[in-house]
Amino acid sequence: MKKLFLLALMLGFIAANASAVSVELLNISISVNNEGYAGITENYFLKFTSPFEEDDFKQKAVGNSSSLLSWEASYNFFYPRFAESAGNELDTSSIIYDEGSKTLTLKYALKKTFAALLREEQRANFFRINDRQFASFNEGGTIVIPEGTNIQLTLPTNSELQSDPPENAIVNGNQIILRGIQTNALTIDYKALKPIASNPFEIFTDNSGIYFILLPVLIIVAIFAYIKREEVEQRIEDYLVKHSEIKPRTEDEDIELSDI
Repeated sequence: MKKLFLLALMLGFIAANASAVSVELLNISISVNNEGYAGITENYFLKFTSPFEEDDFKQKAVGNSSSLLSWEASYNFFYPRFAESAGNELDTSSIIYDEGSKTLTLKYALKKTFAALLREEQRANFFRINDRQFASFNEGGTIVIPEGTNIQLTLPTNSELQSDPPENAIVNGNQIILRGIQTNALTIDYKALKPIASNPFEIFTDNSGIYFILLPVLIIVAIFAYIKREEVEQRIEDYLVKHSEIKPRTEDEDIELSDI
């Protein structure tokens, strides 16, 4: 009986430690640039069963430091959601634990693009975010983003959606919030508009553009020249007289005749 009691106590201790740390909320921010690369931040808001378990977590946080492998070995809930499972690799990463808010933060950048370039046009580039980017949320062929997980996807500021967002998704300008979603397909198509005059000389590739710029300038120069024509003529005459080798003779200058 005593052995059974000790075994039950041990199993209870193990179970308590297994559930000592849980994720109360997971917020993920994905920021995509004009080339399709992404910077990702995953914020894990943690919950502890007791102050003792929190102290134990703090000690592990110091020991694990910024080692992603150490953190993954310590806690199975902690891993980059958009890296290996999505067929991508980490370029850089950092890990910070904030004791005040009990938030474990993982920041990383990916080596490959998050959004694939489909085609380029003169005024816009077209991109697609494929289902495989959400492979870590795939459950038996269905992509499930639970209520306790918020994914905020921020596209470039000059972008426009080209496909319908998933059901229950919240679209606010260039931001898409995914939460409480269950779907068989999660593909996001968008286009990133190019600046109208990204090249300062681009306007001169069009004849109408160069005439539009030069015509007002030529008109202003012509008007100015007409108003100042007499002053300009006088200045030219004075310049020629001043720099001429033949100087005008004064009236009282005597003319000397050579002896015959």
